[in-house]
Amino acid sequence: MVYGLQKGLITGINKEGVIQPRLYPNPTKDIFKVSTPGDQTVGIKIVDLSGRTVYETDAVYNDDEVSVANLVSGIYVVQIRTGDSVFVQKLIIQK
Repeated sequence: MVYGLQKGLITGINKEGVIQPRLYPNPTKDIFKVSTPGDQTVGIKIVDLSGRTVYETDAVYNDDEVSVANLVSGIYVVQIRTGDSVFVQKLIIQK
């Protein structure tokens, strides 16, 4: 499920006409990639289910690998920031 946020307001789920970033593979073991429309640079924030930020960067390019090898198995929330929008996706890590 993907939620779109613009300027702090929820704008919808899978909003029509908006090309959303995609995480793959999901579930993953050690790495995942972010596919973005138009080869844009995005910011990534990974949060565990207790609300603790476990990873954050402002410079992920289209199809760059993001290592999650140091994270334990579980479900995480990934925030992908593109310009003035934030997309939230669930990431499953299975070791």
